[in-house]
Amino acid sequence: MEGIQFPLGVKGDRSTTAAGIAALSAALRPVDSNLADEVSQLSSKSFRFKYNDYYVKLVELSAQSPENALQIARAGLEYLHNSFEFHRLGNSQSIAAAMETPTSHARFHTAEIAGSKAWSGTPSISVPYGNGTLSGPALRGQLSRWARYGTIEKSAADAIRSLSEKPDWLDLRGKYFVLLGAGSAMGPLPMLLALGATVVAIDLDRTAIWQRLIELARKSPGKLIFPVKKPFSELSNDDSSLYANSGCNLFTDTPEILDWLVGVAPGEQLVVGSYAYLDGAKHVQVSLAMDAIISGLIAKRGKKEIMVASLCTPTDCFVVPQEAYAAQLENLKSAPVADKAFNTLSGGKWCVKNARRPVKASNSSAEYYICDEIARPQGPNYTLAKRIQIWRSIVAREDFGCSVSANVAPATATQSVVHAKTFAWVYSGLSHFPPMEIFQQDTSNAVMGALLVYDVMCPSSVAHPSAKKLDNPLLLFSENAFHGGMWRMAFKMDSIGEVAALVHWTRELWPVLVVLFIVFLIASLFLIKRF
Repeated sequence: MEGIQFPLGVKGDRSTTAAGIAALSAALRPVDSNLADEVSQLSSKSFRFKYNDYYVKLVELSAQSPENALQIARAGLEYLHNSFEFHRLGNSQSIAAAMETPTSHARFHTAEIAGSKAWSGTPSISVPYGNGTLSGPALRGQLSRWARYGTIEKSAADAIRSLSEKPDWLDLRGKYFVLLGAGSAMGPLPMLLALGATVVAIDLDRTAIWQRLIELARKSPGKLIFPVKKPFSELSNDDSSLYANSGCNLFTDTPEILDWLVGVAPGEQLVVGSYAYLDGAKHVQVSLAMDAIISGLIAKRGKKEIMVASLCTPTDCFVVPQEAYAAQLENLKSAPVADKAFNTLSGGKWCVKNARRPVKASNSSAEYYICDEIARPQGPNYTLAKRIQIWRSIVAREDFGCSVSANVAPATATQSVVHAKTFAWVYSGLSHFPPMEIFQQDTSNAVMGALLVYDVMCPSSVAHPSAKKLDNPLLLFSENAFHGGMWRMAFKMDSIGEVAALVHWTRELWPVLVVLFIVFLIASLFLIKRF
């Protein structure tokens, strides 16, 4: 196998679980060697059932001091870059070493497509929602309703509202965005092109992907820059050849992608976003590939030319605002008796309260409120893959002074999620737990794209270290969270799946149950009259 691979274990295998244990242990070791030893001694089975608890402990330790948060992030990334391997032509080396030695004969050429659509002098932001589209006063009203209900944080509503009121912030001509996984379902490509941005697209070398991306660019007022395997002059007059020779592989071409990006738009700031997603262990590999590219770009182009961007999953563990913690307690107090009964009947497994005891900072009187929404069925690979992005955000902002856009996205009914029937059932029933709302993909794309643009264009955004010094690096993720209600609901996300699925089936079968009840009543009356 070529490209990025999991480390070779002592048994001669490439266990994803063993690598996950080692990565978590390495991250913990600088701040709690005893806990690191405890993790390292877990069996694979124990880790798969307990990994979420240890990630919560990692976040709690990070919350105790900014030094802890930074040491954990550094150590986790250092282990991953030096332990995971890069294979090519029978040779292997660490990812860190491979990124310094791109293959000269495999380097990419550059293609550029300029859109044909005329620029609109009055750009605006719109959000598809339900059966319509929100913009202007209607959008601002819905943002206020979401914030009041608790589906999003007030800071997220304020950010999108500010963007909608400042059309000059929506003029992205002259702005450069590198999208790693440009065709991703949750990526901002269509919005950025529509706002006139220049998008540097990285995606798989698949004809269908590039036909879609190139046609999208041609119909926009933006520009698309992308890697090709032959000189663009040989491809520009033949679309079929252009589609066939476009793109690259984040797994196997990682050093060459970095080498190519170093030379794109020299002197311009690149907003580099990680959007590629894959199932299972491959999610770790592709996340690490994107991280290696971002790390290399920061090292080679510097903080002024690189801004880091990513989407945080709501099913993770974060420091949340005190207001969110208070809402958890209030929603618990007003939760239906039936929900609380589920906790008792399940032996404490279902409907577990969300509110946790605050973590006291070791360097001040501050208290931090931890919200654990890790959904254990997603598995340790998913959590590690998303933690890589969090660690990079922390290191890029605190060690290098880079601007970082890292906003929490809502649970979204993408095809990659709802193709599993059990997840579809759960998503259907989650609205039973206020203030939860599951969003459709086009809504999530629009609001998260808007938050990205806000972070890039607003000089006072928390994304910029020059605008706001954080008492703890974890506070970066507390701002502008469009979490869909998870931070404020009464119960932990990992404890309501079964109940949500039950709610779904109750709703689905309700008409049938009503019909059966009516039939029962009619039959009973008939029997009473007869006898």
